[in-house]
Amino acid sequence: MMIDVKKNLSGLILASVGLLGACSVQTSDSSLNSMDAFEARKAAKTDDGSVATMLAQPVAPESVAVRKDRPVVNEWMLSVEPIKSTFLLGEPIVVRVRLENVSDEPLEVAPLLQPEFQQTRYTITRLETGGSAPFLPAARYLTLPATHMRTFQPGEYVEEEVRLIASKAGWMFKWPGKYEITVDFDASTSGANLMGTHSAIVTVRAGNEQEQAAGRIMMEGEAPLLLYWEQGDHATDGLARLERIIADYPGTLHAVYAHFALGSNDAQPFFNGKTTREPRLESAIEHLQAVRQALRAPNAPVVPAHMRTATYERLADSLASAGQVGLARTVLDEFLSLYADDPTMADGVAHIRTLRASI
Repeated sequence: MMIDVKKNLSGLILASVGLLGACSVQTSDSSLNSMDAFEARKAAKTDDGSVATMLAQPVAPESVAVRKDRPVVNEWMLSVEPIKSTFLLGEPIVVRVRLENVSDEPLEVAPLLQPEFQQTRYTITRLETGGSAPFLPAARYLTLPATHMRTFQPGEYVEEEVRLIASKAGWMFKWPGKYEITVDFDASTSGANLMGTHSAIVTVRAGNEQEQAAGRIMMEGEAPLLLYWEQGDHATDGLARLERIIADYPGTLHAVYAHFALGSNDAQPFFNGKTTREPRLESAIEHLQAVRQALRAPNAPVVPAHMRTATYERLADSLASAGQVGLARTVLDEFLSLYADDPTMADGVAHIRTLRASI
C-alpha cells in the first residue's frame, strides 16, 4: 500500500535564499530520539552500491526500547533508491525514499521525508575526495510533527520522490564522478532501530561538450530554484538561463528540463505581491509540448515521476483553458497509455484518471 503524504501539507515556507553559500559540514541540533544506531553504521557497500545499516556491535539489553516485554529492534525499514544510476552533469538528482513499518504491530510516526521539514536528513558525499556535507534546503517548512502523526499498520509504508536540487550550498553534484546519498530519519520510536538500507550511490557523467556547457548554465544562479519551485516570474536570472539553454543547446536533456520549468511557470498564475499575472497559455503549451514530445519518444529519457505527471496535467489544463478540449483529452489518454503499467507512476496515473474524467 502506498501512502502519499506530499500533498496538502500545512507547512509554512520560512525562507528562500541564494545558492552561493559554501559547503560546510553541520549536524542537526535537535532529535526526537537517540540516533546512536545510525552513528554506528559501518557496513561495506554491496555490488549495487547500497549500504546496509548495521550496528558495529550488539546493543546492550538496557539500551533497547521494550514494548510488551519484548525488545523492539527493527520497527522501520528506511530505503533510498535513485530514479536511475547515472545522471548528466547539471541534471537534477532525484531519489525515491521509502519508510515502512516492518514490525508486527501498528506504529505511529510523522512521515516527513522531504528535507524542507528537517526531520529527514540527507548527506551528500563525493566519493572521489571523501568530502561530505548535509543537504540544507534553500527553503524550510515550519511544521509541528505532531500535526502529521499517522498510524502505520504492519507492512504499510510511505514512499516519496525527493529532488535534491535547491540547496543553500548551491548545486551539490557539480563535478563528474560518484556520490553517496545517505538518508537518516529522526522520528524513530525506538532508539535501537535498524532502519535498513538508507544509502545509495549515483554517478554523475560529464557528457559531451554541449551537455557540459548546458549543465554549467543549469547549476548556477537562480536556475536551480526555478527547477525546484517550477514557478517564479521574479527569478529573472533563472528564467534567462533556462531560455539560453533552450536557444543554444536545444538537443540536450537540460533543454527538456528548461522547457518543463518555463512551461510550468507560464501555465500557472503568479502573484507578485500586488497583482496576479494570469497563465500565459500559448507559451505554456509550446514549452510543455516540447517536453511531451521528448517523453513519448522511443528513446525517452528517465525523468522524475512528478515531472511526467505535471507535464501532461499542466499541458492538458492549458489546452482546455485555450478552448482545445479535444486535444486536452488526447494528451491525458496518451499519458495513461504510456504509464498505466508502470508501478512508479501509480499515483500519477490515479491523478490523471481523475482529471480525465472531469474534462
